[in-house]
Amino acid sequence: MLWVRHFALAVLLLCAGHADAQQATPSGGTEGQPYTLHVYANRMQSATLILNGRSENIHGVTPDKVTVSLDSGPRFHPTAVRPEGDDPLQIAALLDAGDSDRLFLEAVVAALPNLAGSALRPTDKISLYAMDCTLISSLNQTAASADAMRIGLQKVLNAPTLHGPGGHHCGSSVHLWDRIGRVLCRMAETPGRRVPLVVSPGLDSGSSTALSKLSLYAAMLSVAIFNLRHDDITGSGIRQPVVVGPVTSLQNREDAMSILTSSSGGLIFSTLSWLAPSTLEEFVHLLRTRYIVEFPAPDRSKEGLHDLQIRVPKAYAVLPVGVSWNDLDSAVKNDPSTVQAPPSPAVLGTRRPLIPK
Repeated sequence: MLWVRHFALAVLLLCAGHADAQQATPSGGTEGQPYTLHVYANRMQSATLILNGRSENIHGVTPDKVTVSLDSGPRFHPTAVRPEGDDPLQIAALLDAGDSDRLFLEAVVAALPNLAGSALRPTDKISLYAMDCTLISSLNQTAASADAMRIGLQKVLNAPTLHGPGGHHCGSSVHLWDRIGRVLCRMAETPGRRVPLVVSPGLDSGSSTALSKLSLYAAMLSVAIFNLRHDDITGSGIRQPVVVGPVTSLQNREDAMSILTSSSGGLIFSTLSWLAPSTLEEFVHLLRTRYIVEFPAPDRSKEGLHDLQIRVPKAYAVLPVGVSWNDLDSAVKNDPSTVQAPPSPAVLGTRRPLIPK
């Protein structure tokens, strides 16, 4: 999905955030007169999973192998395609501390701090959340270190208000979509590649946030949602098959998390407790091997929701993260001091997705 200014601004206001201001680059003048040179970047970047049949990123993808289309408009090649590599990550781990899968949760909690000494880099940031009857947070955008993560995990899981009176769990009445929505709002202002990891069976009960709205929030905030769950039947460290389709096409509750992750550029990892450490390593590796697909914004656009399609021949699935941009004000764009970019190959088509109510 792709967003233009007013919808992105609306969700940032909803989350009590604020839009970044554009910056002008000053230059020297001529004939003693002060002169300001304005340069405005119109590049758009989408962190994209380009997967083979084993849900691993394909190696060696180059711009000539990729085409981009907006609203089913003319297809064009991106300006650049590169592996994500060591770009700073903003990972928010949301732990479902309800009454189910307690042994699996314990395995994940034991394994998470070990990522700091292996898969995570000093520039990566971590936030921790636990949810049951309430949502508890710790380590908001903190540099990933093993000691800090251990302490943070203890704080959120041992918080006296996490569970109900007497330590009772809320059982099946967990508002998962509401909790994920609050995490997305907290991530709205964070730099880096934003990735919530939801450790949960993935079932919601009674949320006021509709799944369709949650999917749109993720797209507007350029957030890729991943889910890590216990699967004692088929779990072997596998990445669950991708379910791609409109959020309104749900057939059952189990489809919901699959479509939420896929539509935001993420995946579901189903695994066993003893494989939790290696599965978490694979999760971070999948992020590092994503592709950053870069292309110019359209010269002409309309506010609202737009459809971003990225295609790669022979890929099993291509899952881009949503991106947003601000149209340049016409007065600024036509100012003689503004450096004009060459015409953009990105031209909007006429098939725009519907906005959920």
